[in-house]
Order: sequence, then structure tokens, then C-alpha cells
Amino acid sequence: RAAQRIVEALRLALESVAASERVPAEAIDLFVQARKRLRTIGFRDPVAVVELLERAIELAPGFAPALALHAIACARAWFSPSTAQIRDWAPEVKASIARALDRAGYVAESHHAAGLVAWHEGRLRDAAAAARTSLAIAPTYADAMAFLGQIETEAGRDREGLERIRVAHELEPSLRIGIAEPARWNGLYGDLAEFERLIRVIETELRDDALT
Repeated sequence: RAAQRIVEALRLALESVAASERVPAEAIDLFVQARKRLRTIGFRDPVAVVELLERAIELAPGFAPALALHAIACARAWFSPSTAQIRDWAPEVKASIARALDRAGYVAESHHAAGLVAWHEGRLRDAAAAARTSLAIAPTYADAMAFLGQIETEAGRDREGLERIRVAHELEPSLRIGIAEPARWNGLYGDLAEFERLIRVIETELRDDALT
């Protein structure tokens, strides 16, 4: 797994290095801030992340990683009960995804955003196809790996799905679904002791995040 983590870190670093030749440093800094915020387990303000990425894109309209991450951030804001009414997210999400797929279709995160919305709308085949496309572009992209694992778990392929989620969490320990989905599954169908252990882990991480 260490080699896979290195590959994914290199993918993200190369995107930034490639962009640095044509993208202002401020836009890259805004993008890095947004990506870090999306990673925190206590992530509570998707609108702020959307705004960071909007500023980055204003500075660099062709910054493909920011276009892709903007689509994900908009989807998260749309899904969040606390921010769902702040803006009319549905058309914003669809416009952002269409832009990302058109101008940053080679970035795995663009297809992940499309998959998240397909899942939200109940189009599970489209969601799974989008996840597989993300992984075809970036096989070590943990978000897409965990997302496909979640789809498999929901579809009754528990063993395959949970294993995929476990590997994704090893690649990216800050990935929330890496703990939340196994906790949910164990609470419903598995080992209650394991469920309680995972809930304690989530509570600890939330508390630690609140203190930072």
C-alpha cells in the first residue's frame, strides 16, 4: 500500500507542478486549501470550499484540477442539509459537472463528481460507471475506490465492497467513508463490538478536528 500512496501523492503533486507553469501561485494555494478542507472528517462548511475554488477559477479559468474539485464541492454543498437552501445548488452542480467533464475530463475527480450526483439521483449504474472511469484514469484515487466500494456494498456485494473501502482507507486515512461505511455495515449486519469501536474512532477524530 505504501507504493500506492506514493503513486497517488505523485499524481496530485504532478497536477500542481504542471499547473504552476501557467496558473498563478495564489490560485494553486486556494486549490490546496479547498482540497485540505474537503478531507477533514469534521468538514462542515462546503460553501466556503466552493468559494475558495471559485476564486481560484477566477484567477485561472483553465485550471483543470480546480474545475474538477469545484464540481465535487458543489455536490457536497447540495447534499448538505445545513447549506442546501443557501443557493440553488441543483443547476449549479449540473453546470459545474458539465464544465468539468468538458474542460477537465482527463481528471479523475471530474468523473467522481458526476458519480456522486448520479448516486444522489438514484442512477446507480451511472454512478458505478463514473467511479470506474475515475479509477481507469487514476487507479490509486481513494475517493473513487471507496465510492465504488460503497455502491458494491449497497448492491449486496458486501465482501468486495468492504475490502475496496478498506484499501481506500489505507491509501487515504483521512477518507471519512473509510470508517463510516464499515461502521454502518457492522451496525446493521455485522459485529456490534466492531461497530462500537468504529464509532469511538469517529468520535475521537471529530473531537480532534474540532480542537485544531
